[in-house]
Amino acid sequence: LEPNNAPALAGLAASLSVPAANGFIADAVVREKQLVEARDLALKAKALDPSLPGIYVTLSDYADTHGDYEGARRASETALSLEPKNPWRYSNLASDYLMAGEATRAIELLAKAVHLDPRHVPDGTLLNMGAAQFMIGDDGAATEWLLKALDKNPGLTVTYALLAMAYARKGDHVRSRAAAADLLRADPKYKLSSFEIRRIEGFPAAYKAWWKAKLLPAWRLARLPE
Repeated sequence: LEPNNAPALAGLAASLSVPAANGFIADAVVREKQLVEARDLALKAKALDPSLPGIYVTLSDYADTHGDYEGARRASETALSLEPKNPWRYSNLASDYLMAGEATRAIELLAKAVHLDPRHVPDGTLLNMGAAQFMIGDDGAATEWLLKALDKNPGLTVTYALLAMAYARKGDHVRSRAAAADLLRADPKYKLSSFEIRRIEGFPAAYKAWWKAKLLPAWRLARLPE
């Protein structure tokens, strides 16, 4: 009805981008087509009204899924500058830092997100905080945040994998095996390549170094399927 309605364009872009960027579309051709359509809609919305924060979330998703991690971070920073009191903006930017292997900076941003609305912390923020704590090697804090994420959303499959590894590194092999069993109940086909939406070779150098030095040994310690 209103083909030049910027908020509608930005909203449609987000509805296309979110499932495609987060691995919910198995067909690679369909996924790429949807990401491109989302990007084009976001750019059209930006030309009409560049003050809409959601535009930059979609543009960040597109950059991230195409290996442009600096571009993704810049877009997330723009979204945050436009909406500095929205906890999601801090969580989105924290995700960019996690993929760059900069967990300490991610934790700082996630702490701000939690502080802004401590009673309604989204499951994704809790998961990201658990992942960041796991990345820096604080397995006690990691398990606390990951369990909170599962309380909010038991369907967050990757959380079980992180829990299994964190417990294994703590030496709690009973809980590690239980988390691994929960993982395989949730997704019987889950394996190492499932842990990332994209191939690890495409990630920034710092993340790849962490993956090889820390995550892979923890994965094997937890006896998760490769």
